[in-house]
Amino acid sequence: MLETATAGTSWSFEQWAIMGSMVATSAAAFFAAIQAQRATSANKTSGWSVLISLEAAIAHARSAWNDALNDEEKILVEMQANPERDKHLDHYNQQTASAFRQTETCREEYFNVTDRLCASIRLGLIPEDFYKEDYLDLLKKQIAAYPDSFGPATAHRHMVHVHKSWSDGTKAADRAAKFKRL
Repeated sequence: MLETATAGTSWSFEQWAIMGSMVATSAAAFFAAIQAQRATSANKTSGWSVLISLEAAIAHARSAWNDALNDEEKILVEMQANPERDKHLDHYNQQTASAFRQTETCREEYFNVTDRLCASIRLGLIPEDFYKEDYLDLLKKQIAAYPDSFGPATAHRHMVHVHKSWSDGTKAADRAAKFKRL
């Protein structure tokens, strides 16, 4: 064994090795904490980017759905205002069917984007408390107005989950432990 004498105290090589590894471990922990802080900061920035993107997508989808509903209504008003509508019934039926399909497509896109927002809330990517006040009533109205879209086999399960959690007074993210896939 290698021993060093310093002021009456001698340390073995193993003791120096242990001391060195403790210093190295402390330094590694310090640098890991700094990296974790940077990663957390980057994650928050990323979460806000996701939030802004989802907000824009929701606004766009809602606008497209409203436009499709207005187009559908215009066709029905035009049809009822035309005294010769019976002669053009096939034309109006085609227009109405096309407008209805467009409305359904836009509604589905709106629900899909809102479902992505709810999935992000469940995963904790977006601050839940920030959105609860704004979206709880919206989710209630959508689920009540379109019960066929939110049945047991719904494609919009995140919306249903967040609505149930918020209605129960719990956080959607509290139940996210059972949530494994998007």
